[in-house]
Amino acid sequence: SMHGLPVYVIMMEPEATCSPFAAQLLAATGSRRTYCVRATRREQVQMSADGREAVVQDVVDALGRRQVVRVRVHRPPPHEAFAIGELEVAILISHLRAVAQGRVAAAGSFVVLEEDVELGLLLASPAGRV
Repeated sequence: SMHGLPVYVIMMEPEATCSPFAAQLLAATGSRRTYCVRATRREQVQMSADGREAVVQDVVDALGRRQVVRVRVHRPPPHEAFAIGELEVAILISHLRAVAQGRVAAAGSFVVLEEDVELGLLLASPAGRV
């Protein structure tokens, strides 16, 4: 159950969508602690020519510091379904930042969601109605 847990929501435009999302989450789950995390954008990621490294510009860490992040990528991928590009790196960094913020701020458990993907699933699930 999510009831009472802090929720870290990854979103593209937190200024515009954080409050409405938090209201939906409160109505659906009773969660009163919703924190919005700006998603890392694909445009922030630069893959090296050989695809073995990604450099992510202007990442804000859990303490509010701006950083450049380097991600090493296994090449070739073990299967084409596991190919890593700019979008996959951006998603990874977004999730790592949300988890880091939860770990810095929360005592114990917390939840990380992507606004555009997981709200509908959550609202339709028994856990979302608890």
